Formats: sequence, C-alpha cells, structure tokens
Amino acid sequence: MTRESPVEVRQAAVAARAQERWDAVIQGDFAKAYSYMTEASREVVTLERFKGRLGAVAYRSAKVQGVTCNADACTAEIFVGYDHRRFKGGATRLTETWVLERGQMAYVDPIR
Repeated sequence: MTRESPVEVRQAAVAARAQERWDAVIQGDFAKAYSYMTEASREVVTLERFKGRLGAVAYRSAKVQGVTCNADACTAEIFVGYDHRRFKGGATRLTETWVLERGQMAYVDPIR
C-alpha cells in the first residue's frame, strides 16, 4: 500500500486492521494489539504501559462503524462495549487515527 493507493483500499485496510486490533484486545492478546501501533507510538508507550491502560477495563465487543481517509491519515470510528469495575454494560464510540507506515496502515496511540 502507498499514499497513491485508492482511498477505498486504504479505508478497507484500516477497517480490517482496526477490527483485528480490537479483537486482540478483547481476547487479552495485548502484545498483538500493541503490534498495530506506529513505531513512534511504541517508542513512547511501552507494552507494559499499554497493557496497564487497556487491562483496567474488560472490553466485551468492538465494531468498526466507518473509516474516512485523506491524503495523510485515516480516521476509524469504533463502537466498543465494555465492563468496568464499577458498572457493567458500558458502551462508547471511539475515534482512532491510522497512518501509512512501511506499506501498511498503523494505529497512532493518543498517548494519554
């Protein structure tokens, strides 16, 4: 994949990779989910920190709702269901940024 790839190709790639990443989170495979991050994100966020952030919530479901792309990046909208230690059955819509890196789309961690 390149910057010249059709927008539909980039959208499909982000939709598939975002779903794969969230499926890994739901299964507790944080190392796999972490591997979808950009190199720059992984330089700032360690795997342990990543696990710590995501491990505080029991994610139950995730569904990519849509992807939009411009020349530099794509935005994925994901609906996520989860259980928190204080309540069960929560849900939220998340927005993720994905960029082209080494021929594939990679997740940009918001580094919170």
